[in-house]
Amino acid sequence: MAKANTPKKFPSAIDTLLRIFQLKDKHIKVISPAPTPPTFVPAFKLNVEGTRKVSMEQEKSDNSRIKIYTDGSSLGGKVGAAVVLYEGEAKAPKTVLRARLGSNKKHTTFEAEAVGGVLATWILASCHIRTNDTISIYTDNQVLIQASRKPGAKPGQYLLQDFVNRLSRIVGTISLRWISGHTNVKGNEMADQEAKRAAEEGSSTREDLPPLLQQRLPISATAEKRAYHEELKTMWLNDWDNSPRKAKFDNIDPAFPFHRFHKLQDSLNRPQASILTQLRTSHIPLNRYLHRFAKRDSPKCTHCPRMDETVNHYLFQCSKYRRQRQEMMNKLGVMTSSDLNLRLLTSNPKAIRILLQYVSHTGRFSNYNGDVLLSNLQVEDDNNDGDNE
Repeated sequence: MAKANTPKKFPSAIDTLLRIFQLKDKHIKVISPAPTPPTFVPAFKLNVEGTRKVSMEQEKSDNSRIKIYTDGSSLGGKVGAAVVLYEGEAKAPKTVLRARLGSNKKHTTFEAEAVGGVLATWILASCHIRTNDTISIYTDNQVLIQASRKPGAKPGQYLLQDFVNRLSRIVGTISLRWISGHTNVKGNEMADQEAKRAAEEGSSTREDLPPLLQQRLPISATAEKRAYHEELKTMWLNDWDNSPRKAKFDNIDPAFPFHRFHKLQDSLNRPQASILTQLRTSHIPLNRYLHRFAKRDSPKCTHCPRMDETVNHYLFQCSKYRRQRQEMMNKLGVMTSSDLNLRLLTSNPKAIRILLQYVSHTGRFSNYNGDVLLSNLQVEDDNNDGDNE
């Protein structure tokens, strides 16, 4: 973390990054390297075992005098948390408390879950609890329960530490339990609704909240990174939309950033993936491309003197490879060469295999002989080759 006063003469790498990205480090919560002693043992029970069905059965048979349900939610760009407290056999909650953390660009759902824990300990402090009382705190977040065993050096640490410290000071037998979400358990469903309400409408009355939540919470480093990556992604997409390369690729693959194509490439070996990429980008040793760098005297095709040797010419027009092209068309079920295009040839595994066979059979590229391009070339049933990737 950079100092409050950034040195002007000899700034560190972190100081420089904070300045470039206009980050104010004092607004981001510092993570302590060792928040919990090695000998720490929680003074409460933890229960994360079992399946969804088991968690519901355990909740139904739970006879604790006090049951608290907590939840966190991110909705409409905001993050909120809530708790509901049931006492005895009451059908309606005795207490409901909500807290809105702020924007989901500055806070995470895990923080909201931890805030739910803080709220639970706060309302417990106002209850008259005897040493022989049993208390169950339910959450649908297993990570929160596991982290409560020994809070470590992780984002949201200060909230988790506050929750654990407060919980350790409460008398009675306390169990922190996991309940599967969206199971029609009344208390859990109500906590979920109230957490969403907190995100949309805001917190309960300020005076009802614990001191920690009466002030604006520090920004989560995790949320800050996530928001920044989303911003970079948006900038990246905008740059692509304004790039002259976009127009060239629209007829080949309009689905930038080409996740589907990359997935198709995963089944190919390196030479196969290499030639496929070269064909898509037109950065391939054909005369038109080589002439740009003075590696050929002419961009014209050796066999078709009036035509530049481009990717389209090589694949769909050159008279030298008429037989190989007809073989490719027959395998694809295409009637005329005018129906061929790179989008079709790189759209699914079957088409890619046929394209690689064409390249191999033409022998146009000495570095990609038949053995290299056809080795390990998977042959799948046509029924598995469509667009059902």
